[in-house]
Amino acid sequence: MLVVVVMIIMNVLFTLFTEPPHLAMYIVTFLFIVLPVSLSAMWIRFYKVTVAGSQITVRRATGLKYSFDIFEVKCVIWRKNLIKMMAPGEPSGTARVGVQVIRVYTMSGKRFSIETSMNGFDQMSEYITETVAPAKIQFIERSWGK
Repeated sequence: MLVVVVMIIMNVLFTLFTEPPHLAMYIVTFLFIVLPVSLSAMWIRFYKVTVAGSQITVRRATGLKYSFDIFEVKCVIWRKNLIKMMAPGEPSGTARVGVQVIRVYTMSGKRFSIETSMNGFDQMSEYITETVAPAKIQFIERSWGK
């Protein structure tokens, strides 16, 4: 965000205190600063997973929605990244859970992912463990660090 503000200030100063033409500078600023920042902000804002009873609705970043029933879930891959670190007062080699990613696949080929950094991850992970058969959930643990 700071880069965008600096580029806007530089464009205004450059326009006021230098001779024209400025078109190339405006095009480069738009293509390399404004457009990527805007698209990534839209991508983050529009992705949403909602649950109503047994119906799961996923809204992608493009705004398109699709729904499926929880009983259509083919498999769930639950990846936990374990971080081994030496913390004061803990035994050596103690692993802590870092980022968790849950990817859900359906019978019709649809899929979606949720991560620990997303709002509502805890509620969604509880919902998945309560409603999906344990045989369909595959846990993968990866270990990082010493």
